[in-house]
Amino acid sequence: MEAPALDVAGWPPPPAQVRSHGAAPQESRVLLDRAIRALALAKRRVEEARQAASRLDEVISRGRELVNELAPMSYWVREATGVVARLERRQGAPPERMVIALKDIVEDTDLDPTVKHEIKRQVIEWGIDAYYAAA
Repeated sequence: MEAPALDVAGWPPPPAQVRSHGAAPQESRVLLDRAIRALALAKRRVEEARQAASRLDEVISRGRELVNELAPMSYWVREATGVVARLERRQGAPPERMVIALKDIVEDTDLDPTVKHEIKRQVIEWGIDAYYAAA
């Protein structure tokens, strides 16, 4: 059996029914229907992906805004923490007492416990730095 001749692009020629614009056999119609449905699904998925990317861009943009808002707030909390730590040091309090004072201040807030824990850790670190820098 001889291999079919290839056209200029290297593809085999279409079946005789298609070349002659005759009715495609049922099998070809089924395959074409599946291909059309797959293409339609792919186009829907591409649009969903574009919409998701757009929403993601909005979330990232909002995240950047929040980070930019956080920087000055962190600065002022750090400065206030330093004031407390230096005051404790000047009054002769040991570092443990300063840490307890900072923990009490954070615990007295009405923050979410998870957030409170993270902030407490950061405030204590800043307090220790300020306490020993005041020497």
